[in-house]
Amino acid sequence: MAALTAERNSPESAGVHNLETVKDAEVIFAGALVALDANGEAVNAADTAGLKVRGRCEQSVDNSADGESVKVKRGAFWYDNDGNITAAHIGTSACVVDNQTVGPAAETSNAIIAGEILAVDASLGVLVDTRLAGRYTKAEADAAIAAS
Repeated sequence: MAALTAERNSPESAGVHNLETVKDAEVIFAGALVALDANGEAVNAADTAGLKVRGRCEQSVDNSADGESVKVKRGAFWYDNDGNITAAHIGTSACVVDNQTVGPAAETSNAIIAGEILAVDASLGVLVDTRLAGRYTKAEADAAIAAS
């Protein structure tokens, strides 16, 4: 294609929702952190090597019969604190402990990035912005956060 010589309508896509194919026999509950495995299939986020967090599950799905997809939203969501994240961690990366819990990388085995820590609250937990999740290693995510 040639470069534009006149105005063009370039429709916008907010990019906050993704429809992901769910791994066979996987059950994912609404509100859970969702990740993609090495095959690109949606699974419950976990501290498992190779997973890439996509965001929050928008509706529960039971893929026992196979063939299901799930709507996943990127954004800022409250998740449980493993007890090791403090206000000092704000502006750094949260890592996945399980599909509803985050912790600092030092407390996880595989440092699966859930996103940037925006806030910490004793009642609500940890506010995590999942838009950086799945794109970077822990060191790269922290550098991207620091640069923003």
